[in-house]
Amino acid sequence: MLWRRIMTGLAVALFVGIGFMDGTGQAQATQATQATQAAPLAAPHLVSKQILGETSIDGPGLAKNIVGAEAERTLVLTWTGTDALHRLNLLTSTNGTTWINKRTLGETAFVRPAVERMPEMAGGEVVLAWSGTDTRHTLNVLWNAYNSGSSAMKKVTFWGDTSFTAPAIAMSGDRIYVVWAGTDPNHSLNIMALSHRTLQVLAIKRYLPFSSNARPSVSLGPSESLMLSWTNRAGQLSFAIGDAALRFEAAKVATATSFVGPDFFFADSVHIGDTLTPKYWWAWTG
Repeated sequence: MLWRRIMTGLAVALFVGIGFMDGTGQAQATQATQATQAAPLAAPHLVSKQILGETSIDGPGLAKNIVGAEAERTLVLTWTGTDALHRLNLLTSTNGTTWINKRTLGETAFVRPAVERMPEMAGGEVVLAWSGTDTRHTLNVLWNAYNSGSSAMKKVTFWGDTSFTAPAIAMSGDRIYVVWAGTDPNHSLNIMALSHRTLQVLAIKRYLPFSSNARPSVSLGPSESLMLSWTNRAGQLSFAIGDAALRFEAAKVATATSFVGPDFFFADSVHIGDTLTPKYWWAWTG
């Protein structure tokens, strides 16, 4: 993928023994790893690289889903095109090297879209969320972007909900969680839970007591917890853990800084070669 923006200082942090500060500035430390923990993972390395004949005005979105007994991994790549209208585009791949099924939608965005696939139980439909090209950058969510299977494509525009940057989404069962940073002076974070397929709001939309300088990140953690991450107004990496009722604990703040939004996610042990302890990962641009 070619990007107009060149990112520098990419860093990935493993959540083991990293110090943080809470919202009042008091230092907190993560629990030390057990003495019996397996040896550290090998350093990441590039296995393969493809340069696609596609261009984007912003970074891409990437989603995967594990489907069937053979654990086939289907990737979905999305981006906002460099065409005059900045239309949304998608590609899929089952091996990470061959990309097919390109679809260009009639929808437009001024930054990157967020993408996820519903869990296997819902058929793996592709869901997009984006900030529109209207003057207020209104929030939009699209269910079943490939219009496949037995459920039809459905789009909802959430008039009155606007974002100065890209939103983030996460899936849990029949729920779609949408997080965005508002266009208010503080760029306050907002979250709502939607029903899959109908896209109706399942819970009251919550205005969170957090402010962000860039796009937020949301993912699922253990026991269906919600893991929210953002860059606060001072440029510091921040995160908070919440529940299905959209209640979040006080923010934790790291000493690291970033000028764009971080990604914060949970990795089950079996997926990273460690059978003992689940891991939390944080990735950002310095």
